Amino acid sequence: MKLLSFSKYLILAASLSFSANAMALEVGDQAPCVVLDIVETDGSQTISCIRDSRDDQGYTLIEFFSTTCAPCIQNIPTLSSLARDLDSVATLTAVAIDRDAGLVYNLLNRRPDINYGVALDSSRDAMRAYGIRFTPTLYIINKNNTVLYKHVGPLKAQDVAQIKATVGL
Repeated sequence: MKLLSFSKYLILAASLSFSANAMALEVGDQAPCVVLDIVETDGSQTISCIRDSRDDQGYTLIEFFSTTCAPCIQNIPTLSSLARDLDSVATLTAVAIDRDAGLVYNLLNRRPDINYGVALDSSRDAMRAYGIRFTPTLYIINKNNTVLYKHVGPLKAQDVAQIKATVGL
């Protein structure tokens, strides 16, 4: 069994504030600043930033998901493949909106194929800031914190092709 711990993880470095009733983030919008707990599998405590001026990755992919969402679980192999394919140009993080951290621990222990970061949004602050209504919802955000792509639902081959095209692959 893997040892897991939490550390604070800054998702994005934009300094926008959103109300609890924020509209869903759409292509062309600026992504908000959200601090979450990252689920670590190696037991280390790190503070890191996925998207800021120090980040040499060009793009950030964020997928909001729930451990009890069948289409979200269906996306895991596709996301794992994308994480490998986009490694040189993008950072991928899945944001769990589950209120129970145990559900996320159990998922990671059952799914060793998850090769990307997993953050916990148990307070659902990030979900509200992004205006998430359905899971899975995936965003591609560029180095200027602009949303370039949004997809709701399971990923299909044409969606993967569009994601790769959006990041220049």
